[in-house]
Amino acid sequence: MKNRTQLGRMVLAAVLIALVGGCQQWQRTSQPAKRPTDHDQLREARLFQQRGQLDQALIAFEEVLRDNPQLTQAHMGMGDIYRVKGNYDKAAEKYKTARDLKPQNYGANYKLGLMYHLLNRLGEAIQTYLAALAIQPNSFEANLNLATAYLQTEQPQLGLPYAETAAKLKPTSQPAHVNLGSIYASMGQHHLAIESYRTAAEMGNLEPEIMLNMSDSLIRVGRYRRAANTLDLLSKAKPSGMVYERLGYVHFKLGDFPASLAHYREALSYDPKDTQSLNGVGVILMTQYLHGRRADRSLRDEAIASWRRSVQLNSNQQRIIDLIARYGKL
Repeated sequence: MKNRTQLGRMVLAAVLIALVGGCQQWQRTSQPAKRPTDHDQLREARLFQQRGQLDQALIAFEEVLRDNPQLTQAHMGMGDIYRVKGNYDKAAEKYKTARDLKPQNYGANYKLGLMYHLLNRLGEAIQTYLAALAIQPNSFEANLNLATAYLQTEQPQLGLPYAETAAKLKPTSQPAHVNLGSIYASMGQHHLAIESYRTAAEMGNLEPEIMLNMSDSLIRVGRYRRAANTLDLLSKAKPSGMVYERLGYVHFKLGDFPASLAHYREALSYDPKDTQSLNGVGVILMTQYLHGRRADRSLRDEAIASWRRSVQLNSNQQRIIDLIARYGKL
């Protein structure tokens, strides 16, 4: 009897233990799930972003902001996604919100300036870049872009200090030296422009537009042979009427009239209404006529016809009108 009583007590104890254990387990599973923190939600959104799942990342950032609309990192994250998607208006809106929440946030100021720049809101871009540089004066990107914005607004003298700073901060940056050269050229300091372009060229091939700018500076300082070499390279890389018009001019200055005439005619094959090339053809033909002691009158007639065509296209050319009047009587 005693053994049965002990056995019963043991079974009862076991049942109680099981019940207690079951209750504990039931209590644990019935508790509400732990609410994710802002940090957890931000991490999830950034993981989507890193994987390129941009739409899911936007949704995740929006969920974070529903709980905490003051979270700057979430606004910045959404701005970054809109920027990648090419929606610069929305990106600017998010960066501006982040900037308003934290005015001393360099990233928000710089990225807002970049969006304004891409939207061609240059005045606002300049002011925002200046705000970014007040926070982080040695930012290469902000100095470079601010210089570019000043150049685009035809204020190269204001952009010069920032272009120089960018080139000093990253002396091996080709864009920095190209930008500096463009500013020097816009200020008429062509010798300095040529040096900056040369430095940039040593770092790799220049874009065709920059090569054309470089040739213009070389022409301005009378370095015609080097300008011709630069333009010859450009004519092979990206031929255009403008390139051949410049070649016509430099070969004229070098005294190679047949080459000059051929280049001017090539330019007109691209654009028959190019008055600079029409004028160039007229000058070369008239020069040949005069050097030939006026023996070949067809040269004179073709020269005048070319000038007249140019004046028909643009009547505001008094110098050409005077040439027609002067040589038409010969």
